[in-house]
Amino acid sequence: HMMNRIFNSQNHPFFRFGEIMFLQKIKKKHFCQHIISTFEKSGKTIPKERANKIITLAERNPYFIQQLSRYVWIKSGELVIDSDIMEAVEEIMLQNAIWYIKEVERMTSTQFNYLKAVMNEEKNLSGQAVIKKYKLGSSANVAKIKKVMEDREILDFWNVYPEFNDPFFKNWIRKQVHSY
Repeated sequence: HMMNRIFNSQNHPFFRFGEIMFLQKIKKKHFCQHIISTFEKSGKTIPKERANKIITLAERNPYFIQQLSRYVWIKSGELVIDSDIMEAVEEIMLQNAIWYIKEVERMTSTQFNYLKAVMNEEKNLSGQAVIKKYKLGSSANVAKIKKVMEDREILDFWNVYPEFNDPFFKNWIRKQVHSY
């Protein structure tokens, strides 16, 4: 989102500086082999299904895959087990909790409800049923919330459905919602 603004806004020095290429997420199989071989180089073993679990939990985002892999590596013994991965996710959420809390405190209740709708994978976010269910106000308000979420880089709208930029923030919100 930020890069798009830098290269597509006439007010920025890199306006139309070059061709913009939108990249898709890297395929699981490429990440999987990299994780397995990196763990092996350090004398640790991570089974393929656990490497894939890391990729899934990090939603194929390279930054978060690397972060989660590092935390798993720190937590694990010679063989990575499921609890190492779940403890690593908890640790990441704990480390980022202050940022997550600040982000949520900046939100209105309707903005937070919008995040819940995205988290619950609602398909028609500006449809009357979703607006009513999540108390989003109106379709015009949904459009404003979308802009705020994009500007704050909380959600990404490149695909058909919005996605959280930070998959662990989504998990943290899910945990907060279920704890009340």
